[in-house]
Amino acid sequence: MTEVKTKIFRKAEILEQAARLFLERGFKSTSVRDIAAAVGIEASSLYSHIKSKEDILVLLCDACAERYAAAFTVIMAQAKVSGKEQLKQILSFHIDNAFLDPTSSTVFSDEWKNLPAERIEKFLLERKMYENKWQAVIQDCINEGNIRAGDPIVIMNTLISSVRWIHHTKRKYTEEERSAVKQTILNLLFEGLDKG
Repeated sequence: MTEVKTKIFRKAEILEQAARLFLERGFKSTSVRDIAAAVGIEASSLYSHIKSKEDILVLLCDACAERYAAAFTVIMAQAKVSGKEQLKQILSFHIDNAFLDPTSSTVFSDEWKNLPAERIEKFLLERKMYENKWQAVIQDCINEGNIRAGDPIVIMNTLISSVRWIHHTKRKYTEEERSAVKQTILNLLFEGLDKG
């Protein structure tokens, strides 16, 4: 393997292990030494791959924000799909991501507060833009009569917060169980949103 590939794979491993430790211990309780030990290198060697623990958090938050934005773009680009179906697909992505990559969900939902001050503003702006897109889809659904009328902000926060528990669960779900849980959540939430 070339030196470049080795560095790329090592950095990916560092990010993966750091995200896992942030999930398990929290950002503040995880040291650079902890991350290095999880990767199997000396703490001093870690700095040849990253600048700081905060740099890791920035990279993780940026990657997660990009993943959410990309999924949203793909879902919204579908022609002939109702707004309600798009809303279900967006929430389905959140559920799948929380099950399959709980570390990124934790970083995105909880640990972003530990970003360096100069990065928090950018992160919050990106998150606000993402939330505005959610709210626009919800408002379209309301306007089209696909879901009951309500404050789009309240509806969005209810939908998102209803799946936050997933990335904190210690239980390991099989693929079949994950699918059943997702369907249960979608049924509960969207039956509540159906116009009565």
